[in-house]
Amino acid sequence: MGDEAIVNTTVLLAEKLSKDEEKLSELVSKIVELIESGNASRLLELAGTLAPLIETAGVFFDRETEEVVQNLIETLGAVALSIDSNTIRVVEAMVDALNASTEFTPVTLTGLIRAMRDENVQKTLGFCIKFAQEFGKRL
Repeated sequence: MGDEAIVNTTVLLAEKLSKDEEKLSELVSKIVELIESGNASRLLELAGTLAPLIETAGVFFDRETEEVVQNLIETLGAVALSIDSNTIRVVEAMVDALNASTEFTPVTLTGLIRAMRDENVQKTLGFCIKFAQEFGKRL
């Protein structure tokens, strides 16, 4: 996505927010919260990492795909503003765990039962079950 698309997206976002004072106030509050928690820096680092990838991938996109990507980026921006610091902490932990788990060995049913004695496995399964329950409510 080029600079023009970023400017257009920013203008569109500003136009939408200027029509709703409550949303604008909420946005400002979220930005302050992100800055105070230090999460704004992490989001900017992530954006800085993704920007060159998106720019490179843009060479291979047709106009329709570029519009889909632009809509996705707008949606991700809205989601990013609604994320609290606890959610960011959990996602960072998940990414770290995923990176540390790239090499693994298959587990048998007996191995699965044995793994259930591990407190970390118990916490993770508890999280997964709770997430499945909450996500299922929203489907």
